Amino acid sequence: MKSCRWAAGILTVALVASVSLMDRSAAVHAAGGESLADELIQARKHQIMLRIGEFAKKKREVLRNRTIKQANTWTAGSEATGMTEVVYSGSTPSYRIPEYVFRLSQPSTVHVTAEHSTTLMDYLIAGVDANGNLVYYQDGDTLPAGEYSFIVISESKTPLNYQYRLSGLRLAAAPDQTLPALTFETPDQYEQRLPQGTRSLTLKGSTDADFAEYSLNGSESQSLERDFSVSVPLHAGFNSLKVNAFEFSGNAVYDDFTLIVPTLQRIGGADRYEVSANISKELGIDSSTVVIARGDLYADALSGVPLASMNQAPILLTKTGFLPPSIKEEILRRNPDRAIILGGTGAVSATVETELKQMGVNQVERIAGATRYAVSAAIAEQMKSTAGDFMSDVAFIASGENFPDALAASSVAGQAYMPILLVKPGSIPPDIENFIKSHPEIGKFVIVGGTGAVSDAVANKIASYGRTVERIGGSTRYQTAVNIANKFQLIPNTQVFARGDDFPDALSGGPFAAHLQAPILLTPPASLESNVKGYLTQNSPDVAYILGSEGAVSRTVEEQISQYIR
Repeated sequence: MKSCRWAAGILTVALVASVSLMDRSAAVHAAGGESLADELIQARKHQIMLRIGEFAKKKREVLRNRTIKQANTWTAGSEATGMTEVVYSGSTPSYRIPEYVFRLSQPSTVHVTAEHSTTLMDYLIAGVDANGNLVYYQDGDTLPAGEYSFIVISESKTPLNYQYRLSGLRLAAAPDQTLPALTFETPDQYEQRLPQGTRSLTLKGSTDADFAEYSLNGSESQSLERDFSVSVPLHAGFNSLKVNAFEFSGNAVYDDFTLIVPTLQRIGGADRYEVSANISKELGIDSSTVVIARGDLYADALSGVPLASMNQAPILLTKTGFLPPSIKEEILRRNPDRAIILGGTGAVSATVETELKQMGVNQVERIAGATRYAVSAAIAEQMKSTAGDFMSDVAFIASGENFPDALAASSVAGQAYMPILLVKPGSIPPDIENFIKSHPEIGKFVIVGGTGAVSDAVANKIASYGRTVERIGGSTRYQTAVNIANKFQLIPNTQVFARGDDFPDALSGGPFAAHLQAPILLTPPASLESNVKGYLTQNSPDVAYILGSEGAVSRTVEEQISQYIR
């Protein structure tokens, strides 16, 4: 049994992955590449857990307005039906999440048997504990009386058959073993590249669900009729279309479409704070959390990228003493319930905390430390307590005295829940050393940057703890960023570009690039560097984003990148 820290309300909920998981076959890379398959699978499970509760209010509202069926009228501790097992079977690709709801009258030790041949299927059993926290269970765990969701997770883009038998249960009611039908005429592919200039798409299909809805790019959801045909507006770049359908029994399916309109897009602004707010707008995830970091120093924001990704949250930059107007406006637009401040009051003042609360943010947390290294270690600890076993067993080591290497690694860190631990060039600060020693489950450390950024003495020290150490470097920061993209074989369809010799506009880019599963490539302000040109020649993107105004990344660079867009 494992727990997550988010309260859930009722459990009959939506389960939608925020990103599409690549096929396992696509994640097995060429020689010299590093597979992120296992890390991405674990991260995806955590994202599914995060989404538990997102649909709860809508389900409660729908159920409140009807007479609850007998299958839903039960109380924990009521007489069992005599049924002790249930079989769930069907077929699903990675882009569809099936959810089956069952209810126990008494505590039960669950046994889960996979009766299918494929190894590309997995499952989660999710419930809510006495404190309202989400808990997930596995084969052999004892489930208290209550309501549970059985979630099927596919790792294949093509539909695969599954059949799971759950036994040892004391069921309060006969579970519904069917899912709502949900079919589409358009879009006809879950990942679809559309012609340049496309501005809308017809969402057309049918369902027999009791309730269905769709949302685009994190916008407010809209209900769907049983036979639906609606025009949805698209913007240039990456579009995320989600369709949810559920039965009054609680069973549901959740579909996730990625619609790509090829483009080169600049996310600019009058200053670093406006750029940060505009990146948050483009991120498009409807998250209840925001991460707040100081905008005139880079360390806390870069360490915070994987934590933000865990929470599907943007990183919003602030001045030390107050929230800039553009950031205030974006917080009001997002209307979050929770804010995580990175750094002590010397980095982000108590006044900012007060402002957040006055804006209606109910839960304001702070991850502080005496130094940037202490904050980095504290963020990693928060990641561990947040994600538990979902966190990667690999961590990045990067210089705390310069930003490019950590920035280039931040997309990978965000995608795979890999902490970014900052060190001094020649030594490991005590807070980082204590974190490494106290977490033996993190067995591999990847140093980003050459020996001038992080010395061999640091590598040897980590190795002396019995850990595996690897280095990804390059002759320049630009080559290091390319080498990271190649090493982890990041999907090149979408690419994010940031200025490599100054940090402000790029600080909020890590969670954005992670959400897109895109590499972050660095560029000088005036012209693309040769290693980056070589990467683009081999990996022409459908979509490219430039972070910052023309003062940060020139129009010349923009024109150079545009030549590589497919």
